[in-house]
Order: sequence, then C-alpha cells, then structure tokens
Amino acid sequence: MFKSKADRDEVIAEYLRLELGIRAPNQNDVARKELLIESRSACAKYYFENLPRIPLSRCPFCNALHIRAFDPWGIDGLWWQYEECIVTIQEPSKCPHFRFLQGAVSFGGNSPKGGHSNAIVGPSSPFVIPRILESKGFIAVIGQFDFGDEFTGWPIGYFSEQSFCEWELHQEWTKPSFSFKLPNREKVYWKMADDSWDFDLRSWIELGSLLWVPPDDSEWRLRRGIGTECPYVGHSQPKGIQIVKGNSIALAHLPNGSGANPFE
Repeated sequence: MFKSKADRDEVIAEYLRLELGIRAPNQNDVARKELLIESRSACAKYYFENLPRIPLSRCPFCNALHIRAFDPWGIDGLWWQYEECIVTIQEPSKCPHFRFLQGAVSFGGNSPKGGHSNAIVGPSSPFVIPRILESKGFIAVIGQFDFGDEFTGWPIGYFSEQSFCEWELHQEWTKPSFSFKLPNREKVYWKMADDSWDFDLRSWIELGSLLWVPPDDSEWRLRRGIGTECPYVGHSQPKGIQIVKGNSIALAHLPNGSGANPFE
C-alpha cells in the first residue's frame, strides 16, 4: 500500500510518461510500442494494488462495512478516470446485499486538480435515484469525506435484501455505463442508465430509504431520521454532472429518464 501521496504521485508520473511514449507521433517502432503498452499496464496494476482499501459505505441489513480500493489523494488519480482503469481491480469481498456505489463531489469554488483524462465525479450535491429506492427493499447509505480544503465527496451505496437482475441496476460512481449478462446468455451487454436524480434528501431520510453516517465517524455507524445534526439536507440542486480534466470542469446534462444518447 502507498505510504504517502508522494509515493502515489511517483507512480502516476511514470504512468503518464509511458502513456506519452505510446501516443508520441514519431512512435513507429512496433516492438517498442508493445513494450510501452505492457509497461503501462504493469504500472496501472501496481497503482491499483497499492491504493488503500477503505470503507465507503455500510450495509443496513447485515451491518458489514463496504470496503473498496479508493484514491483519497485527488482527482488526478487513475481511480477517478474511467478511461485509465485498464486493469481488473482486486476488490475486497462484499456483502450479498451490496448492489452499486454512486457519489458526488463539491469543489467549494476551488479549482480542481484533475488528470489528463476525463473524470466523471458526479454532481456538486449529494443525490438519490428514486427509481432504485422505490424498488422493493432498497436502502441507500450516504457518507462524507473531505480532502482538506480542496473538495468534499459523498459516496452513496445502494443495498437490498432481494436480488435484482443486473440490467435493472445503475452504473457506478465515475463510470459512464455498466455491463451485464442476461440469463442463459454468454454475450455481455452494456447500458447507460439515465434515471432521474433527486437532490432533496429529506423525504428519503424520513421514509427510512436513506440512512446516513456522520462525516467525522471513522466507525461508519448508521443513523436514521433527520435528527438535529444531519448534514445531508438542504443542498442546492446543481446544474449538471461534473467532468473534470486538468483544472477545468465541463458540465453534462443531469439525467431526466428520457434515455441516454451516447452521441449527444
């Protein structure tokens, strides 16, 4: 595991050096290019293997922590850039109730420090997906982490006791789509879920469909109901989905349930 951000930054710098070598306009040596591609994959594998595995949610049914590989040092990490997730990430085992993880990020007016590829970090306020929560037995769990004064992130895990067909679910945080298999089919299909989002979390918390974890609770203890200290209500509705590249943010349309158009 990386001991510090500096160790992680060295690996990212090496990955970018290899990437630039692969894309160099004068790179006509096929054998050399294949070697660079192989080295880039090895570098990515080393990066993901050495990311910390940390809690990003907790199951409301069995109380198991949902632990994932995660880059806590910034948006310039490969974890945030879906195009750079070129190797299989070896994740810790998950409880049988976990379905998927979504999330949001607020930069609080600060300029982002992204990488060389797009990072779909989500909207600037936390949200829920009504279609999912209105499905029988689904409960979402929201938590919060802060990157110093740079930005705030909200991981939002979705859990259910009842099993669901994969195509009924949703893509994960930072991903533009998700893949699945149909029963008795070998072919892998993909889908861009375009369900409407709801940024008014109060009613979902009051219904018990959304549980929450206090931002400073390292033990990830679940809370129910609004109470007097819930920090997840009252956020304004954002203007779009933030896509970060370098120090700039582009906004994609918020989903509205009309169907995703990958060529829009």
